[in-house]
Amino acid sequence: MRIVLSIYVGITLITLVALKLSGMCWFDALCHAMSACSTCGFSNKNLSVGHFNSPVVELILIVAMLIAGMHFGLIYSTLTRKSNNIFRSEVTRVYLGLVAVASILIAVSIYHAELYPTFWQAFRHAIFQVSSLITTSGFATADTNTWTSFAIILLIFVSMVCACSGSTTGGIKIDRLVLSAKMMRARMKQQRHPNAVIRIKLDGVIQENDTLHAVTVFIVAYMMLILIGSLLGAMFGMDLMSAFSGAV
Repeated sequence: MRIVLSIYVGITLITLVALKLSGMCWFDALCHAMSACSTCGFSNKNLSVGHFNSPVVELILIVAMLIAGMHFGLIYSTLTRKSNNIFRSEVTRVYLGLVAVASILIAVSIYHAELYPTFWQAFRHAIFQVSSLITTSGFATADTNTWTSFAIILLIFVSMVCACSGSTTGGIKIDRLVLSAKMMRARMKQQRHPNAVIRIKLDGVIQENDTLHAVTVFIVAYMMLILIGSLLGAMFGMDLMSAFSGAV
C-alpha cells in the first residue's frame, strides 16, 4: 500500500508542477494531473485537453498517462534500482511498442486522408488519443468521429486491450494479451509435437495452469459482455459502431 501511494502521489505532484510550468493555472494543472495519474480523464474544460491547444501540455499528459499505465510495483523497483524493473519487463516493452505502432499507423491513415495538413499534426493527435484510450483516461484533443474507419478500429482495439496490470487502468490488460498470444503459440507447437512439455513464461516467471485458465476465462467473459452490450445497444436503435464502441 505504501509503494502504491508513494508512486501515485509522486506521479501526480510531478505532473502538477510540469503542467503549471507549461502555462496552466494551478487549478487546471491539479485537475488534469490527478486525472492523468488516476487515468480517469476528467477535465474541467468542455473541449478537454484540446482547449489548451498546446503541444507541451499534451506531451506532459502523454508521459504521465503512459507511466500511470505501467505496473506501480515495477516503477518503484526501477526508482530503487532493483533488477526487476520497467526496462527489463516484457509486458512494458509490448505496451510501449503497441502505443508506438498504433500511433504511427493512425497518423499515416489520417494524414493520407488529408484530415491534417502535416504529418506532425496527425501524429501529435494520434499519439495523444492512443495514449488516452489505452490507459482508459478519456482525455481528447480531437474529434475522432471524423477520422478514418481504420483509425477508429485501432482506437477501439487499444481501448479494449488497455495498459498493464498493477496500474490504475481498466480493460483486458497487456499482460493477458501477451499470455494469450503465448498460449496460442504453445498450442500450435503442441500440435506438431504432442509429447513436448511446454512451459509458458511471463517476464521470466513460469505461469501455472490455473493462471492461464483464469486469463482465458477473463478474456472470453470480457468479449461476451461486449457482444451482449452491442446487441442491447442495437436493440434500442443505436447504429452498429455506436453500440459496439459504447459497449467497449
